[in-house]
Amino acid sequence: MHFPFHTLHFWLIRVAFLSVGLSIPFDVFGSDAALSPAVLQAKIQAVAADAAKSCVAIYSAPGDSWGSGVIVSDEGHVFTAAHVVSRRGELVDLYRADGGRNVARVLDLDRDLDAALLVIVDHDPADRAAAKLSEDAEPESGAPCVALGHPYGYDAARRASLRFGFFSHESGRHDLLTTCRMTAGDSGGPLFSLDGRLIGIHKTVDGGGSGLVAHVPVARLMERFTATADAATVAMVTVSNR
Repeated sequence: MHFPFHTLHFWLIRVAFLSVGLSIPFDVFGSDAALSPAVLQAKIQAVAADAAKSCVAIYSAPGDSWGSGVIVSDEGHVFTAAHVVSRRGELVDLYRADGGRNVARVLDLDRDLDAALLVIVDHDPADRAAAKLSEDAEPESGAPCVALGHPYGYDAARRASLRFGFFSHESGRHDLLTTCRMTAGDSGGPLFSLDGRLIGIHKTVDGGGSGLVAHVPVARLMERFTATADAATVAMVTVSNR
């Protein structure tokens, strides 16, 4: 399935936040074809207001690099991309949606999966903003989604950037593919469904030349890091899914 929507992504976000009264070609929404512009706008705004609280910016000093991540448990566990961090045990700076700053430790990482598990060292329960996890094993091709991240690093003058896109499927792929536009600093950030549930994290632009973005599915993240967690991180299985 092809998605000739290179400018549509940004136009739809303008619709969501500027309430422009334009008609939308519903056939591009796949299973969500019944969504009216008003409903679509409300759903995107809800993700921006609620789910975005779990999106964080991450700074790794050894690599002098920025990335994004997502809080996934009340205990302060965070998913991000492995290429955002340098090694296990590394301490990174983490910037929350409310402007707060924390220190997080890299508990585990998987270079092949391109994913890492962090835990906020100085986590305050009052700062809990864990994402709700999706229970859908494989989103339908053409279904809409929302990507969040901190392009080019944390900026106190703005919130996490929101990009709108659609799912695309290729047989034999373990990653999720979407049309969401990503740039430097977005890696490791969250991908949400329109009901505000975490579907995966951003990995990289597809190397096949399609222009699509690859995301690690949340099911693979949970399988990888829950299975290998030691006694200090076993609390991860209590991820917020309520």
